Amino acid sequence: MMKRCILREKVYMTSSQEQFIKYVNNRFPNPTLTDKQIATLLGVHTQTIYRMRLRGQGPKFAKISRNCICLKQDFFDWFFSCYSKNECDTVEKKD
Repeated sequence: MMKRCILREKVYMTSSQEQFIKYVNNRFPNPTLTDKQIATLLGVHTQTIYRMRLRGQGPKFAKISRNCICLKQDFFDWFFSCYSKNECDTVEKKD
């Protein structure tokens, strides 16, 4: 689930998250993403997406015929949850 600051029942996102969502929506106008599009956004090979799916680490997907698709909202939820974990797990160097 995406980290959210709830204030008066409104959901607020950081400006970087909003910019990323706008970028994805402008680049890929369909409400779904293919494996190739997800790989392009993450800067990895499509095989990496396949491996992540096999391990249960990637975003939720639906298999339709031979194709696997992902709803954009599911991708954003997964991506921002990973993003927030990486920020929280940083360790300070001890001098």
